[in-house]
Amino acid sequence: MRRAGYLVSLLAVAACSTSPSVSPERREAALEAGKGDVLYAASSVLRVVQGAGVVARLDLRRTVTQIAFDPDGKRAFVATSDGVHVVDGVTHRELRRLTRNPARSVVVSASQEKVWVLENTVRRLADGHNEPLPFHVRRFDLDDLREEADVEVGDRMLAMGIPAAAASPLLMITEGGALALLRYPAGSAEPLASQEQTAGRVRIGPVLDRDGKTLYVPVEGEGALVLAVDVDTKAIRPIELGRAAYLRALALSPDGETLYVNALTRVAAVDLSSSTRTVRWGPDLPSPHQALAVSPDGSRLYLARPVDSVRGGGAITTVDASTLEAVSSTHIDGVSPFALAVRP
Repeated sequence: MRRAGYLVSLLAVAACSTSPSVSPERREAALEAGKGDVLYAASSVLRVVQGAGVVARLDLRRTVTQIAFDPDGKRAFVATSDGVHVVDGVTHRELRRLTRNPARSVVVSASQEKVWVLENTVRRLADGHNEPLPFHVRRFDLDDLREEADVEVGDRMLAMGIPAAAASPLLMITEGGALALLRYPAGSAEPLASQEQTAGRVRIGPVLDRDGKTLYVPVEGEGALVLAVDVDTKAIRPIELGRAAYLRALALSPDGETLYVNALTRVAAVDLSSSTRTVRWGPDLPSPHQALAVSPDGSRLYLARPVDSVRGGGAITTVDASTLEAVSSTHIDGVSPFALAVRP
């Protein structure tokens, strides 16, 4: 009965197309404060959003799975179903292709000065069909993009977590929700948590804490929580979110003291500076949202709204980081966004 009620409440929110009760003055103030922020929003078409509208677009013709900028924002690495595209962060034009296999995720490690790619290779058969092969993790030098290593990591991988130190193991997450630590490039893996322990409820990848070794893994469902995984000590600490939730993205504040959670129809904030890890929830959003990014100054959150039921297309919703309330929206025509990143 609890789950049925939970699904009914989600459908009710999804059907709501009214805007939040925020004054026009506050909306304008939010747009003015964020006019310098440059957002990359994509499904298959990459749209560059700044201020109140779209200022550039790049049709990649493939599904975009993740976007990561390098530390100075001069390049964006866009993971798609046909590999990773490198895009100029100023002109927004494609510079080159980094890889050519379907890329599940891409992570830029500023501390290691590396680009990491999780990809699922395929083999073209004589009958024209594709045969899935094991996933690989590939590592590239951030400066010249020279490939340094390519390691097979197994079947059906969902995501990877990259710690700050090169000597620390990678956190690998399977599509079933199992966690393992991977020594790279040796390729030796050690199970950390089984699919049964996470109940198979991991749908998105982790984010790295400012300590450089703790990765936060979202676990959705009736007892939604975030697992704080220390890759060096192998300790796992659960952070209870206090309600049922479908989790769609995590993001860390610039000062590292707050972990934000996109729970589809609401945003939560976890106070990482307190020993109790206090969780604060915002009001309902006007519709379900995907992805999550934080403005460089930490005052705004950006979420991707795949369906704008009023105007069609999609939108980027701006949420006040202090109140967790939606304060403005930027409309996007055409194919709706699912991946989102803010240029540093």
